[in-house]
Amino acid sequence: MLESFFYPYLQRRKLTKKIIFQQDDAPAHFAKSIRSWLNNKLANRWIGRGGSISWASRSPDMTSLDSFLWGYIKNNVYKNNLKDLDDLKKTKFLYFS
Repeated sequence: MLESFFYPYLQRRKLTKKIIFQQDDAPAHFAKSIRSWLNNKLANRWIGRGGSISWASRSPDMTSLDSFLWGYIKNNVYKNNLKDLDDLKKTKFLYFS
């Protein structure tokens, strides 16, 4: 997802040097390969376990993903009768085009 969609999106919008990316606490996101990729592409601009901007594991602080994004995506995905992944990619709420 990061490599195929997110980073190319940032490149097209010329945002690669302007953002700070916050990683959630999923165990898969702590993999050495993921942290290495983030250090290479977003050096000193990502928040998460093992990142240069530390964030406490299982922090009680809510992130913007907790309070907005997942509910927004879920509401938009389930309001349409999607047949497959191509249908999902065509929905207007996804901005990775």
